[in-house]
Amino acid sequence: MMDEGFLNNDPRFRLEMRKIRLRLLANAILDVKMQTMGMTDEKAMDLMTKDAFQTQSEAEGKLVRAKLSSTQLPTYYVGLTEWLAFRAKYQTAAGKNFDMLKFHDAVLDQGPLPVPVVEQLVMPSASRGQ
Repeated sequence: MMDEGFLNNDPRFRLEMRKIRLRLLANAILDVKMQTMGMTDEKAMDLMTKDAFQTQSEAEGKLVRAKLSSTQLPTYYVGLTEWLAFRAKYQTAAGKNFDMLKFHDAVLDQGPLPVPVVEQLVMPSASRGQ
């Protein structure tokens, strides 16, 4: 939505989207550091509240999640990375015929599948002009 200029590129919307991206990155850092580098609860809370601007209650809940399930929090980062790479690959293959709306419709038509599976299903249509 931000890439397409939603709300006339309102800086408040863009800032909120950046905050969501920051949260996604902080989640990945939090999980890795807690699970593999001995990050303390205090440092975890500082990362989330001071560096990633999360509320105290959101950070407390996330701290519990990070302690109870490893590898779940970084999946958001992995998914976004896969999605952006797929979209760029599709856009390159489609060239001047790329249409963001048609791309999203084609992807959503596949249902709730992992990005690599959707890519296999949808990429053949990229070179045919969608």
